[in-house]
Amino acid sequence: MKIQTLFQVVLIMLILSACQTVPTMRYDFTPDYVAPSGHKINARLQSIVVTTVEPEERSGVMPKESEVIPIIQEWKRALSVALSQSENFESESANKVNLIVKILKIEKFSIVPFITLQSTADITASYQIVEVGTGKILFRKEIGSSGVGPISTDGGGIFGNIKNIDMVSENTAIRLNIEKFIRALNDNY
Repeated sequence: MKIQTLFQVVLIMLILSACQTVPTMRYDFTPDYVAPSGHKINARLQSIVVTTVEPEERSGVMPKESEVIPIIQEWKRALSVALSQSENFESESANKVNLIVKILKIEKFSIVPFITLQSTADITASYQIVEVGTGKILFRKEIGSSGVGPISTDGGGIFGNIKNIDMVSENTAIRLNIEKFIRALNDNY
């Protein structure tokens, strides 16, 4: 196929994709299924805190603060749901713990979709279970995950809402990150 013909085909595809309407995406990090744990941790989960780290502590790129706030809120909600389903903690225990999640990296690769029709995101977070009162760290694990998602835009065509493209891969990556944390908790605590 000649270069000029190939260019025309790509141009037509771009024009047609601008006419498509796709529903607006939203963050949803809740794992599809979390099996109940085979054992209980003798502690009551008091609170879940999800934060970002200072720039010098990051292990990679981080979006702007305004973009991270909804990610933090959804991460906390999804983690609460997953932990409730896993039944890892004893709700009646006198021992109290907090779960602290520090987001070290949210790296999105937005240029890739134009070549592969997929978006990728790499996520790294540090999970710590801290005893209330003493501040003793009972569990610490750094978890990395990657997500790949197909292109999905809001009707603005391939050059439209890149955020929606990234949301697919971010949803997948953070969902996998939470699943890995639950598995690590079941295996190593």
